[in-house]
This record gives sequence, C-alpha cells and structure tokens, in this order.
Amino acid sequence: MKVAIVAAGDLARYFIEELRAQGHEVITISRSKKDHLDKLGISQHVSDYSVSSLTSILNDCDAVICTIRAGVPNFTTVHKAILQACQTSPRCKRFIPSAWSGNLEGFPDEPLEWADELQPTLRALGAQKEVSWSAICPGWYADYVYPAKQRYLVDIGEMWPQNYKDKEFTLYGKGSQLVNFTSVRDTARATIMLLQHDRHEWDQYTYLSGEQRTWKQLSEFITARDPAYTVKSKSLASSIRQYIARESEESTTAAIFEIWGHSESLMFPWEKAQRHREKFFRGLKFRTIAELADEAAAAPASFP
Repeated sequence: MKVAIVAAGDLARYFIEELRAQGHEVITISRSKKDHLDKLGISQHVSDYSVSSLTSILNDCDAVICTIRAGVPNFTTVHKAILQACQTSPRCKRFIPSAWSGNLEGFPDEPLEWADELQPTLRALGAQKEVSWSAICPGWYADYVYPAKQRYLVDIGEMWPQNYKDKEFTLYGKGSQLVNFTSVRDTARATIMLLQHDRHEWDQYTYLSGEQRTWKQLSEFITARDPAYTVKSKSLASSIRQYIARESEESTTAAIFEIWGHSESLMFPWEKAQRHREKFFRGLKFRTIAELADEAAAAPASFP
C-alpha cells in the first residue's frame, strides 16, 4: 500500500515506523518539512491543505490517515478537503479521520469544544458512500504512564492526571470512572490492519482496547510502581468552575480534559472491542498498561 499521513507530528511517527516495518510506502503531508523525516528518507509533501494541493498528492495513494491535532485552525475544513481529494482520486478510497478518542458513538458531544470540530467532519463522511472511513477509538493512550524520553507523545501537563515532576496523581472525584487504555503503537498497528481489510466491511467507529480500568486503579498501579507518588482528588464542580473562568488556554484545556475524565465517555462496552478484535485484528497483541510499563523498564532506550 501507499499510505499518506496528514500532519507529521508526534502521533504520526508511530504510524510511519509501523508502515515502514511492514513494507508499505509512506508519504507525509504537512505545512512544513521535518528534519527527522528527511533523515529517514520519507517523501514529504508541503501543502496548504487546499483541495487542489491534496488532490494532486493523494491521486496515486491507496489510503490516507489524518493525525492533525484537535484545536488547530481549520480542523474541519482540512478534513473536508481530504475527503474531496479522495473522491477525486481513482485509488485513494480509504480515509481514517483524526478522531483517536473515546466512545464517540455513544457520547458524540464529548470532549467539550473538540467534539464540535469533529462532528461536522463525521457527518460529511457519513453523508457519502464513495470513500470508506472509520473513526478509530482507542480511549486514552496508555503510553503516558512511562517517561517522556520513551515516547514520541509530548507531555500534556494537567490534561493527564499524572504529574511526573511533583509525583502526584489526581483522581477525578473518587476515580470510579472506567476508562479504556490502548498504546499508541498498538493503535497504529491496528489501523494499518484495518486499511488492509475489505473497506466495504468497515464500521464507522472502530474500538481498540489494551485494557479497561478505573482512574483509581490506575493510581494504585502508579503508586505501587513508585511509592513516592501521592494521590489527591479534584471534584467535577472545581473543574467546571475552572472551565468557566477561562483564565488561560492551558487552564481551559486542562479543565476540558478533567470534565471528560469525570464522564462515562472514555469507556465503551467491551463486547464492541472484542467484536472488532475478531473481525479485523486477529493475531494482533493489544498490550496492557503493565506490559507496556514492563517493556519500558526493561529497555530504557526503547519506544514501546
């Protein structure tokens, strides 16, 4: 397959590595070239994300994966331009939009603000039949439990409940909400397997899962591994007040993720994940948080 990756950021690096490891041709599309991709010999296409630019680049591709970050300008416009380019292309009829979230099907309005950008994209995709698509739902990336030096994902501050510097873990309320966790690399591997499956059998939402556990259970895992950690609790009301105050972009975004963490939308029925494992991902190992942490500890220079 020849696969295009739109937006060559930290998430894209996992897809690039896994596509190359499996012998697929990969190109990137972004607003600027990346030095680390030059060193890898990746074909990079600089684009303004207009329909004309994307049409030219995607014409001879077999699939496109979008990893553009939520909150960037023209998130919806870029997705619609990719869709138009795919509709024009004689080959590129497989499109993975930049969803990478929780239970989008059951809770389409979460997380706050970001869902407002994504839903118009999903509606546009759902309104046509020519291009096959699926929103990939891995829940939270489990990779955040181990050090930044062992992942391409950058630290995201208070959007994630684990404060590495102060060794503090914040529970959302009592931490009883069940959350789905999947590694980024396993997400990339699963997405590539889906691209190779008959596109006419795709579902609009694809559920991935390494495991499901509560925030409290995650805090217990963290403190068992590192007893220096302390655990505190933050109420939903406190997060809502922080969101309403909008003191800064960082504070507001953190509040959005906290409210999301308080909700039920980071979990989906296990039978959905199990059904997709049987349908699309037979033979693929989805690693648990403990397995990922053990891999990271055993090979400190690795990116599990």
